[in-house]
Amino acid sequence: MSWKFWAKEKKENNEAVLEQVFEQINRLGAQVSGYNEQVVEIGAQVQKVARLQYKTGQNLQGKLEELATAVGNLQNRQAAYDAEAAQLNKRQQQINYLTEQLINWLDDIDLVCARLSEGQELWKQLMEQWAGQLITALQQLGIRELDLLGSSFNPQWADAIGTIHRSSATVGTQSHGEVPYEVAEIVKRGFIYGNGQLLRKAQVITYREEV
Repeated sequence: MSWKFWAKEKKENNEAVLEQVFEQINRLGAQVSGYNEQVVEIGAQVQKVARLQYKTGQNLQGKLEELATAVGNLQNRQAAYDAEAAQLNKRQQQINYLTEQLINWLDDIDLVCARLSEGQELWKQLMEQWAGQLITALQQLGIRELDLLGSSFNPQWADAIGTIHRSSATVGTQSHGEVPYEVAEIVKRGFIYGNGQLLRKAQVITYREEV
């Protein structure tokens, strides 16, 4: 009798253990199912992040390509600007050289005219004609001669290299006394640029002011 009771009790104990094992398996199964859902959700998030990264990478690549194109265009424009600036600088150097040569020739002609005697009027007329042509050429380059003869001496535009007495013919005229330190003679012409900037001062002789 006691053996049967022990067998029954053992059977009941085994069933209880099995029931506990099944409960543990069910709980593990539920946990695994929850983990699976989390894995699926994480996978979806990873795919979403990957798509976002890909889209961001594509946008970034497009921006980088646009930036590279803009930089290339800027470099091309800079190169064109540098080439144009070099051409303008070369042209300006040529103009400066030509201007200097024309003024030197004009100085030589004026010097020759000053040394011509009274019997060489034809030569003087020819020299003056050439001088006029040189002045016209300078005007085409934007260079103007200073008109100082008969005006009051101004050290901004000229250097006075000497003075002379007024002749008796000028004394008592309307201009006498109205133009102090009047420029009587242009020894070397002065020039200005078209914008009024001084290129070269003139060298002049003025009338001496009598005290």
